[in-house]
Amino acid sequence: MNQPYNWFYVAMKNWGRYELVGSPADADLVFEISFAAPLVGTEKLLSSAPCLRLEILDAKTHFLLWTIVEPVEGAYRKATWESNFNTGVTNLVSDLKNITGETHVASK
Repeated sequence: MNQPYNWFYVAMKNWGRYELVGSPADADLVFEISFAAPLVGTEKLLSSAPCLRLEILDAKTHFLLWTIVEPVEGAYRKATWESNFNTGVTNLVSDLKNITGETHVASK
């Protein structure tokens, strides 16, 4: 499933904060995105909890710096699912912006 990667890539490209490179060997940070739908609940009532997970690693040491998990609301219709998924990616990038402390400072 390439959808999480593709949508995250586009969101990161549009943000423009980081230079995206083709190989982890050329990077300072590695962003690993994945999608999962683990079962949650009790023995009698289980449901899935779809979520996007972003792990940010130091490229040289492979040390995990941050993990961000963002829920994705389920859906029955494809169009609704795509909208919910896009919202999850948008929220993930927003969480990343908060972690980086991005502020817009006027240049002198």
